[in-house]
Amino acid sequence: MSVVEAGRSQPTAPTPRPVTLHPGPREAIVPAMAALDAVFDVSRVMLGGGTALEAKWHHRASTDLDLFIETETSSLAGACKVPPGEIPATLARMPRVTDVQPPRRAFLSMVVDGVPVSLAAVERFVADDPAPCCEVQTSIPLAPNADILLRKLQGRLALAGQAVARDAYDIVVAQHMDFASFRDAYAQLGDEQVESILATLHARIGTPPDTGRSIDSPTYPQLLGDLWQHAYRAIEEPFRQAVPALRRAAESSHGAPTVAAEPDVYIANCTVNPLEAFDTPAGHHKPPPTDGTAGAWVVRKRLAGHRDKLTWERAVEIIHDPACATVHELGAMHAIFSEGVWQDWYAVQRQAGATPYQLA
Repeated sequence: MSVVEAGRSQPTAPTPRPVTLHPGPREAIVPAMAALDAVFDVSRVMLGGGTALEAKWHHRASTDLDLFIETETSSLAGACKVPPGEIPATLARMPRVTDVQPPRRAFLSMVVDGVPVSLAAVERFVADDPAPCCEVQTSIPLAPNADILLRKLQGRLALAGQAVARDAYDIVVAQHMDFASFRDAYAQLGDEQVESILATLHARIGTPPDTGRSIDSPTYPQLLGDLWQHAYRAIEEPFRQAVPALRRAAESSHGAPTVAAEPDVYIANCTVNPLEAFDTPAGHHKPPPTDGTAGAWVVRKRLAGHRDKLTWERAVEIIHDPACATVHELGAMHAIFSEGVWQDWYAVQRQAGATPYQLA
């Protein structure tokens, strides 16, 4: 079905699928939205965070409401219907609302029927939703999964002091419930953010999930014992797994690697699937694609620039000892071998005086 707009045939947006929230947030969302409607333009509000993921995936219980409002300036004032100074008093007068905290520029919090409710201003949502959902009682749209996952990666796991087990658990489960959204969120990360996330997760390996902010009613409790390890591998694996394929290509070429699809296909099939070892609810397990498209996005989106920093001598060292490589060096190696730039890169290295070592 399509509509005609400006003389061109345009596909219609998919109809949002109604979803039901977990008890607690389910009872609080109607009075929460009524309270916010007295202060803000709630047509711009979306439900995000773990509560939105739980409504779609049923992978754990969620006990709060994380709401986001789209403004042009990432400021709550940009969506206010009352003077900003009147926000706390107006909300405090609303039925079933307590503990209204003084709002900051882009954030406010309150409690509705015992459920923590937060509202954060964002300049824009970072992704379109190919499978939109809405909350069944209020029709409030749920944020796209890629947007939720990116905010968890950037705002939680990239900051050691903010990382909690629930976010790591959501990231691990996302690989298998919605790999495309995990891929799209990952592709938005900068190099320093990936390094920060890996450092945060590595520091937590071997420690139990948070006791103060535990994961309630996890559908996959078997993940909890090695949760931080699973999350670390989810972020690191797309790069690290490129090495065996690269080494095979190098060894077969005797110093002149041929351009082949093998590295992309290898990475597409290498994504860690910890859930595959456990009982997964029927209809919930959506494994990553195996058609050769799941790996290339990492390098093409984020690491192609690193190939220019990689010297010939260092490439030889990595092929002979992959464990010595950094994540970025592995990404650069993948870009060089799989994207048809080996000859150009090698010519630059030769002009710089590199020794033509045999790779095998």
